[in-house]
Amino acid sequence: MRCINKINLINNLTPIVKLKKEIGNTSIYMKRDDLIDFYFGGNKVRLYEYIISDVIKQKAEKLITFGSIHSNHVRVTAAVAAYFSLDCDIIIIQDHNNASHLVEGNSLLIDFIGVNKYVCSSENAREYIDNHLNTQDTKGVNYYFVPGGGHTPIATMAYSDIMNEILSQSEALNVNFDAIFLPTGTGTTQAGLLHGKDKFKFDGEIFGVTVARESKRCKKEIIDMINGLRKIDSQNVLVEESSINILENSGIGYGEIDERIIKIMKDIAKSDGILLDPIYNAKSFYAMTKYLTENKTYTNVLYLNTGGVPNIFIEEISRKAGSR
Repeated sequence: MRCINKINLINNLTPIVKLKKEIGNTSIYMKRDDLIDFYFGGNKVRLYEYIISDVIKQKAEKLITFGSIHSNHVRVTAAVAAYFSLDCDIIIIQDHNNASHLVEGNSLLIDFIGVNKYVCSSENAREYIDNHLNTQDTKGVNYYFVPGGGHTPIATMAYSDIMNEILSQSEALNVNFDAIFLPTGTGTTQAGLLHGKDKFKFDGEIFGVTVARESKRCKKEIIDMINGLRKIDSQNVLVEESSINILENSGIGYGEIDERIIKIMKDIAKSDGILLDPIYNAKSFYAMTKYLTENKTYTNVLYLNTGGVPNIFIEEISRKAGSR
């Protein structure tokens, strides 16, 4: 059995706060992983506490990954590479030629660090990435390739751990959570929570809101991550696909922002002084409120804010929110 280690990047315990917003008789709480203290935080920092441990173990000299210009993962990858004095190649997948030149949000923070940035379209992304890695192999570069979103079994362990942290905080707050809601992209974070649900005996349900992929693929990726984790962790967790809850995001595509997203951002900013990013959390928070309004009533629900604050500062938000 492989030993899984991590290197601490986080110096703070992210709080769980009760929101003023309620839905019927359901109280809403929020786990503030947007407040993680490493380079604008978010769930990707937790994943990298495990990934970077393996990078160092492999004695790699370069990190290589890919993502969109909105990706929290590529922002954190760049910051982690700089922090550990590693070279870094970021492949930006972008289908709109002009958008790849925008310097805002996460893209700005990547440029601040100064990485080797490449751009390709989604249509030829797989071929482009393979060719890029082959070139590194030919040059004899000892690199470490991180799939988009940090989608690896090792990283999955991060949110298995956090389930225990959530249970400890809920005990301190004297509240039992009936369900946890979160954004689901690659599925790594939700896979970790499901692993921790079994490991630490959480009785509630877990709902991921897909922000990009179809629910069927999300479920497959989650199963793959949990099965991969079983090979390197002593806890023999089995999760059936039928038990994985994925909510659709009301037809809002990845990176798309409409009036529903703007409204929920404004509502939570006004009621609780919390900024939800438009790409991941506002979209999934909206889907959660819709689900809770139309379906089963819970007493206490926890929303996991996975971060992404830099994406608030993009031109489209200023334009659609009416800023000048």
